[in-house]
Amino acid sequence: MPRTHLSSSSKTSSVRGPSPFLEPSIIRRFWNFMTRPSRSSASAGAASYRAIQEAEYRRLDESDDLHSPYSVLEAQKEENESRNRYRDVLPYEHSRLKLSNGGYINASLIPSYHEDPALPTYIATQGPLPNTSGHFWQLVVEQGTRIVIMLTPLSEGGRTKCHKYWPEAGQSQSYGDVHVECTGEWNLPSTGNQNMNTLRVIKVKLGSGKEWDVYHLWSTTWADHSALEPADFLTLVAQVDALRTKPTALVPTLPNLSSTPATPLLLHCSAGVGRTGTFISIHTAIEYLLRNKSKFGTEEELVIDIVEWLRERRMLMVQTLDQFEMVNEVVMMSLKKIDRSRYFIQR
Repeated sequence: MPRTHLSSSSKTSSVRGPSPFLEPSIIRRFWNFMTRPSRSSASAGAASYRAIQEAEYRRLDESDDLHSPYSVLEAQKEENESRNRYRDVLPYEHSRLKLSNGGYINASLIPSYHEDPALPTYIATQGPLPNTSGHFWQLVVEQGTRIVIMLTPLSEGGRTKCHKYWPEAGQSQSYGDVHVECTGEWNLPSTGNQNMNTLRVIKVKLGSGKEWDVYHLWSTTWADHSALEPADFLTLVAQVDALRTKPTALVPTLPNLSSTPATPLLLHCSAGVGRTGTFISIHTAIEYLLRNKSKFGTEEELVIDIVEWLRERRMLMVQTLDQFEMVNEVVMMSLKKIDRSRYFIQR
């Protein structure tokens, strides 16, 4: 995620005009830094990734046009400044989710790939701030979310990456009109039998008396701007798969939410673009290939198309070249597990 935080002194305009922190020249310099060749890679995917980035520059040219689907003017309004964790990661107007009371939240709806109803839908959002945790839970309620996937620790390198927006196990807390209670917590092993991810069940209660359970899966070992070990990533994918289809395969006492596969997966890291976009890309590619095995052999073209699909709906999704190459590597690795017995819940 970009390192430039929004300061309280920064002012934006709600009318057409320059957007200094979104000018393509600034994004280009950022991209050139983030996509520099790594010590272990010849950056074979750099040309494809550069083409994706060039298309993003063209969209950013429209970011201050009130009538463009890629406008970010609502996100830039003065009253919404404090609700953006980073001032250079803003939701496009055409995919921006709106709260029912008209309130603003930095979140984007990612429909199923090419709107195929057999594939998952997603919500990509930033890590909640202290002043947006209530909006986050309001979003969960209004979108019918049953699975939240958190892909960032609360802090890294002395910097806060996300506010702790849930109570400890056995405790409860109210966020506006939404009351949440953590009713259970489990550590899930990684491929190395270490505690890589934490699973919680959070009971959401409304003033009307309606209540339901939400799974909260938290991965803390994926560093910002980086890739994750492919085997660990496939384990994470398998755990999400299990929550969607057979949660008792992870924890025998978990409640089985039968409607989970049809509801959007809500994901966030810190900015909601790098790690979040990488997970959505890999998960979408695997789900698509499992249903379209005739497409085996076209993985590289598929990944490019998926990342472009995501970038059209939320800027900077799959944020670095290393992450883009990781998407290709993990998708290719998943196809070698033909029986899926190690990583995927049988369906």
